[in-house]
Amino acid sequence: MLHRRASVVRTLLITLVATLSLAASAQASVTVDLADATPADTDAAVHTDFHVRINFGGTEAPQGLVIGLPPGLVGDPGAPEKCTMAQFNSSSCPAGSKVGETTVGVLLGLPGSGSVYNLEPAPGYPATLGVDVMGIVKSTSNVRVRISDYGLDSILELPTMPQVNFVDLTLYGQTSTGKPFVTNPTACIPATAKASVTGSGGSKAEDTFTFTPTNCQKVPFTPSLLVGPKTPKADEPGAAEATLIVPDTDTVVDGKPRRQAHVDRVELVLPEGLVLSPGLANNLEPCTEEQFGEKRDEPPKCPAKSEIGEVEFSTPVFKKPDGSYDPLKGKVYLGVPKPGQKLRNFVSVEDPRLRVKLIGDVIADPQTGRLRNVFPSSPQVPFARFRFKYQADDPANGKNAVLTSPAECKEHTVSVEMTPWSVEAAGRKSPTDTFTTVDCPPPAFTPAVDASVSDPTAGADTSFTVRFTRPDRQGRLAGMKVALPAGLAGRLGAVPACPQLEARLAACPDASQVGSVKVTVGTGIAPLTLPGKVYLTDSINGGIAGLAIIVPAKAGGLDFGTVATLASIKLRPDAGIDVETEPLPQIVDGIVINYRAIDLTMDKPGFMRNATSCAAQALHVDFTGTKGETAAAETAYQPTGCEGRPYTPKLAMTLGGKGNTGKGANPALRAVLTQTEAELNSRKVAVTLPLGVSASLANLNKAACPEAQVLAGTCPAAAKIGTVRVSTPLLPYPLTGEVVLQVPSKPGLPQLSIALPQVGIRLLASTAFVNGSQLQTTFDNIPDVPITSFDLALKGGAGGVLQTTNELCGTKPVVATSFESHGGKTLSATSPVTLDGCSGAGASAAKLKVSGKLRGRTLTLTVRSPQALKSLRIKGIGKVQRPRSTKALRKAAKVKAGGKRLKKPKVAFRDGAIVLSGWSSKKGTKRVDLTLKLRKGVKKGKRLSLRLEGTPVKGKALKSTKRIAPS
Repeated sequence: MLHRRASVVRTLLITLVATLSLAASAQASVTVDLADATPADTDAAVHTDFHVRINFGGTEAPQGLVIGLPPGLVGDPGAPEKCTMAQFNSSSCPAGSKVGETTVGVLLGLPGSGSVYNLEPAPGYPATLGVDVMGIVKSTSNVRVRISDYGLDSILELPTMPQVNFVDLTLYGQTSTGKPFVTNPTACIPATAKASVTGSGGSKAEDTFTFTPTNCQKVPFTPSLLVGPKTPKADEPGAAEATLIVPDTDTVVDGKPRRQAHVDRVELVLPEGLVLSPGLANNLEPCTEEQFGEKRDEPPKCPAKSEIGEVEFSTPVFKKPDGSYDPLKGKVYLGVPKPGQKLRNFVSVEDPRLRVKLIGDVIADPQTGRLRNVFPSSPQVPFARFRFKYQADDPANGKNAVLTSPAECKEHTVSVEMTPWSVEAAGRKSPTDTFTTVDCPPPAFTPAVDASVSDPTAGADTSFTVRFTRPDRQGRLAGMKVALPAGLAGRLGAVPACPQLEARLAACPDASQVGSVKVTVGTGIAPLTLPGKVYLTDSINGGIAGLAIIVPAKAGGLDFGTVATLASIKLRPDAGIDVETEPLPQIVDGIVINYRAIDLTMDKPGFMRNATSCAAQALHVDFTGTKGETAAAETAYQPTGCEGRPYTPKLAMTLGGKGNTGKGANPALRAVLTQTEAELNSRKVAVTLPLGVSASLANLNKAACPEAQVLAGTCPAAAKIGTVRVSTPLLPYPLTGEVVLQVPSKPGLPQLSIALPQVGIRLLASTAFVNGSQLQTTFDNIPDVPITSFDLALKGGAGGVLQTTNELCGTKPVVATSFESHGGKTLSATSPVTLDGCSGAGASAAKLKVSGKLRGRTLTLTVRSPQALKSLRIKGIGKVQRPRSTKALRKAAKVKAGGKRLKKPKVAFRDGAIVLSGWSSKKGTKRVDLTLKLRKGVKKGKRLSLRLEGTPVKGKALKSTKRIAPS
């Protein structure tokens, strides 16, 4: 019985132990209590002992311990002596290497006291501490800098046997030799320490403790600035550097040595004129934030093409035994833009012992281009010198300078606004330094121009290229006015013009493009070239048209928008073209633009046309500089092959008018000069009126208007003796104007002044008697412009300036014309004059007067002629509409002659035309009425385009056209 009970008890005990074991295993953990983490003196920036008390609990032994000191609380491993590992292992560290003391409590044992030594740092760490407890327990603690907040982490491995249950640690504010070691933060904001522990079973725990430093207003802050180079060459891209300096010596305030405040915000302000070099964008590839890895404790992975400079970071943490600094080196990268932050600096101190990563913005003043380099927040890490150096041009390595020096030789001031972590704005300091630009070249402004055409043949279509250049280190280009050689012009009607508003918004349609542009900007050996497009616009600044030069300011991953520069196109009195730019943009989004070259190519097919004169000419440019400088330059232009171009102008003239053909009458005159576009342009035309027509001297003298009034447009109505209509393929619309009689500049007959207000051109013709009594009008110096039609009409009747000396009707007058082209060819011709207002042989060959209508399939026509007709031909009635045969035609047609219906009219088809006759061929008829039943009607929206020709009893054929739509 007892045996059975004992067995049951054993079983219960075994079960209980197993249950407890399982429970303990399930609840195994480590705990940590950061009971204290405070300095002995809470004054900011003082050197004081820092005490840490950490208690451990739980079922697991604490093993891995990380003591995270608050940001800004720093130790200076360069101040005390260093103990080697051999000395530490043999417990023989020098007294000057002792930087603290500790007490370690173990489970079921008495606490042991020990010392903390400053050891030779392990590779990749800024410092290593050694903990020696009674010579029995030895442990090393590597100190690293957290990339998240730049506080210090002390990493310590604790023994598991015996198990540690607390650590009490004090780090000295000063070593036994009196050198500072631990320094309080310089910011009076909550400073939080953290203890993180890993248990022997893998569990983790952490705890924090916070204190707040005091008396920040007593923290010294006396930074300074050093810039270089001190004497850079003026107006050249080159290296530039700025060094922020913070004294590393203590300042005694209220009896306590205090360290200088750590730097928080930095704003470096460069002087006007020290600007970004556009050439920097060549071969540039900005670094992304992901590549930079601001919060990752690893080197940046930025592309090599994003490097724009280098940095050196000298901190008291890394001092050499001789007291000099062991500077940490790094690089400056150009960061990928963000909205509102187009220029960004990524600064990386690339040393595994202390890795510092900063992101700053470069802000360019939109009005002056002055640069501000802003780093909004720097870590609480002490430094004595922080040197930024921006690279210079280095063609061998494909690098381009970041900055261009000012153009003026004088002293320039750089300032830096540095805000400390101590008392923010109240402690802000703005140290300055200067540099002086030297080696200024003598003042000069000598821009140049060069131009060429793809086909130099006179009058030929061609592309046109013009290049403007400005030597480096000269006055800046502000604008230009380009005077093209007379005759070199563009067909404005060949391209739809971009509206000015769209042009200023850089939103012109592709159809308006007439060419391309390359703009080269910057200084030095590697300026930046940006491509763009050129568009034709409507009127700019009162011109007949304009040009929009659109250049996207994008290069090297940077985008400063699209720049639109407009220029007006105006005609000179010789009809040559002047192109004048609006002021060239000098600053684009804060980036100063130094124009080195502008290459403009007008290559829209059918747009540009050569002059027809083969005389040597010049393209002339007037340049203006940003400081009021002026300069002029020219380049030669001379077409070839004038002898191979045709020249066959024709003149048609009509004289008379109803009641104005008799002797002593004042006839009207209409003269139409025509040419094809393929010909040489006319330079001079002299027209000699036929015998029997002269000038009305009384009317001439009475109507002539002084030149001043002509130019002012204030001449009386009597001086306005006619009109003119000019057609040219260069414009999409005809030009119209008035013919005004002008008092001559020297004795003689009045001149004809013709103003074409749409283009601001005035033509002047002289009048004189030749051959004794014939009146000759001469247009001299006609512009080298293709004129396909020049239609001049002078009024007749009372006040007319022409007068007949005999009856015109019944005569056969001729007009004599001599022509001279711009290409040197001449031509003399006579042509019959058409008389208007006569009947019979001298009747005008003016058009037939036709009226008609089309209702359904019935066509009704009435034809009136100034002369008696013996037959009438009608073309334009299509094969589908007209009757199938002559027989069907006779049945479908009803004809009246002189208002009387013909019983047996002669109606027939001849050469595709309907021919009407059958009335008296001797007397003829001046009116023909036709009613014709068509075989098929005309579709809605279509018209019959009829061409009529009447054969008069005497004289030449009379013609007319008529378009009739169905009603």
